[in-house]
Amino acid sequence: MEGHRMAPLRLFIAVDPSPPLRVAFAAASRELAPALRGVRWVRPETLHLTLKFLGDTPAERVAEIISVSRDAVAGLGEGHVAFAGLGVFPSLRRPSVLWAGVRGGCKWLTEAATRVDAALATLGFPVDTRPFRPHLTLGRIRRGTRVPAGRLEEAIAAFAEHRFGTAPVRFATLYASSLAKESASHKPLAKLPFTVA
Repeated sequence: MEGHRMAPLRLFIAVDPSPPLRVAFAAASRELAPALRGVRWVRPETLHLTLKFLGDTPAERVAEIISVSRDAVAGLGEGHVAFAGLGVFPSLRRPSVLWAGVRGGCKWLTEAATRVDAALATLGFPVDTRPFRPHLTLGRIRRGTRVPAGRLEEAIAAFAEHRFGTAPVRFATLYASSLAKESASHKPLAKLPFTVA
C-alpha cells in the first residue's frame, strides 16, 4: 500500500505590517473604495509585503525551507520600513494590482529578499529574474471589470505624498496560502528572525 502523500502547500515568505499600519491601510481602502468599484480589496488581517513566492510546494519540504531561510536572514538586523504613496501594476492602461509604496527601507528589504532567494535556489527553487520591487498589495482589479484610468490617476495623485507610517521589522514569516472565491487565507508556518537571539 502506497504511503499517503500530503497535498502541496502554496507557500510564500513575507514581512507583515504593524497593527497601526494595518489600520492606516484599511482607512485608505475605505476612502478609495467608492471611486474604485472594480477593486477587490485585501482584508487588513492578510496584508503583507512578499519577499519570495514559492508556489505549490510539497509539504515534506517545509522543514528544509524553514532551515535555509532562517540561516539566510539571521544577522541581517532589524529593519525600519516606511510606506507612502500608491501605484499600480503593470500599468494604468491595464491595471491588475493597486499597491502602497515603500519610501524607506527599500535597500534593507531588497537585501532580505536577495538572501532568501539565494538560499532557496540551493534547494532548487527558481531564482527570481525580475528586479525586486517592494510594495504592499492593497487590492486587485476584478477580472472582467474596468476601473477608469482617470479615477486611478486621481487616486494615485491624491495619495502621492500620503504617508501610511513607519514600523520596525524584526522577522519574516513563511506562510501557506489557501485561495477562496472572494479572498485568501494565510496560515503562518514559521517565523524567520532577522536578528540572532
